[in-house]
Amino acid sequence: MADLPKDRLTPSPPFSYVGVDAFGPWPVTFRRTRGGVSQSKRWALLFACLVTRAIHLEVIEELSSSSFINAWRRFIALRGPVRQVRSDRGTNFVGATQDLSMIAQFVEDRNVQNF
Repeated sequence: MADLPKDRLTPSPPFSYVGVDAFGPWPVTFRRTRGGVSQSKRWALLFACLVTRAIHLEVIEELSSSSFINAWRRFIALRGPVRQVRSDRGTNFVGATQDLSMIAQFVEDRNVQNF
């Protein structure tokens, strides 16, 4: 059997190294009226700590880059900064990568840092 990656073996705080995947949809009933039932679809993001194998779930309304970025912000606010993220090549993750890299370039600007 192959050796485990170094990030799985080095002692680090929980959720420093994260794997993320999306699953769903499933129907959710959010309003019952006399005329019937109003349903919508929901997805979830599964954040798995690669060291401790702990999980964190975030429910999202649609499988888009903006929904992923909002869920990512909630995750970071609760669990703290992340060193490395692993995911599949889903379109929502690829689109979010492009958006987040533009934000990272903006934050690394000296004028923004000195503000």
